[in-house]
Amino acid sequence: MLGRIYPSLSRIREVSVNIALAVAKVAFARGLTAMPEPADLLGHIKSKMYDPTYQEYV
Repeated sequence: MLGRIYPSLSRIREVSVNIALAVAKVAFARGLTAMPEPADLLGHIKSKMYDPTYQEYV
């Protein structure tokens, strides 16, 4: 839809991981972190993302 500020909820995680990847690449390129760059940066970022899956109790 035209004029949206935020992506649709169906794409929010995809967009968020791409933003995080771009930010991480800049941080590593500029030496802004003491952490060694993971071999699989995208996989590392995805592994750190919050997963809003809740256990059903009923």
